[in-house]
Amino acid sequence: MSTCLHLNIHLKMNKLWKRWLMRGNHKPFLLLFIGSLLFTASSHAADDVCGQPPMVNDENIKGTIEGKAKLLANWIGDAALSGQIQLERKDIFSKTPDGLKSRADAYLQYQVCIFLMADTKLSTNEKIDQLIRVRQSFLVPVEGPKS
Repeated sequence: MSTCLHLNIHLKMNKLWKRWLMRGNHKPFLLLFIGSLLFTASSHAADDVCGQPPMVNDENIKGTIEGKAKLLANWIGDAALSGQIQLERKDIFSKTPDGLKSRADAYLQYQVCIFLMADTKLSTNEKIDQLIRVRQSFLVPVEGPKS
């Protein structure tokens, strides 16, 4: 799918480039076009790694998860990230109906991946290492409340 998208972008770029050359110097439009291409390419790079967002219809749960993922982004690169992920998952599970827990968990993993890929301080190899740690953290079952 991403190959088709890249081909479409390439074809559109060729058409716009030819029009720009024919009309003369429209530097602001060219800069805007190049900026939009870069933005599109960077957003699709995260989609390729993180996949498509899992569907979560409950906006309250979705907002909670997005907030927790933003907090977890602060732990990226820290040795305690896995433990923090478990704490946040446990909290989310305590507030989520049984039928939505797997989707909520998948959406949290997706959001953490998006924040991780957007991190500008980490190298590509560090991002890969962190992504592996994050995904392994999600394989550990969440413990229920202690009785």
